[in-house]
Amino acid sequence: AADPVVMSNFVGETLDAAVQYGAKGVLLAGHLGKFVKLAGGIMNTHSREADCRLELLAIHAFRVGAPRELVTAVLAAGLTTEAVRLLKVSGYLNATSKSLLTAMEQAVQSRVRGETEIGILVYTLEDGVLAESQNARDLMRRSIGGGEI
Repeated sequence: AADPVVMSNFVGETLDAAVQYGAKGVLLAGHLGKFVKLAGGIMNTHSREADCRLELLAIHAFRVGAPRELVTAVLAAGLTTEAVRLLKVSGYLNATSKSLLTAMEQAVQSRVRGETEIGILVYTLEDGVLAESQNARDLMRRSIGGGEI
């Protein structure tokens, strides 16, 4: 079993260290308010580095067919919590979350260049798990020594 590592805002540096030290796998688990930035290739999630959370939520909502009015409302939401609520009420949260996850997976895979297995799990406190990589549960099991999840 592996011990969890708290990475704070430094996703890119954490992935670099995982590769450098030969990690067999990494499960990134985080709140959508931080991890949405990964979908834009932003590997430092601190607000002073970049704050495009609503723009990324809006473009992925647009990609899955959300109407213009909803996309505009997401952009104007102010907080990811409000944007998620709008997407949930309108029925676009699941598809938007999956689209974001695909972009996150591409960005982190690009960072590690296939040198370690990466999984992602994204959640909100209000809604629980929004999206997870196909391998997320397996990586969790491996990290806790094969127990049930």
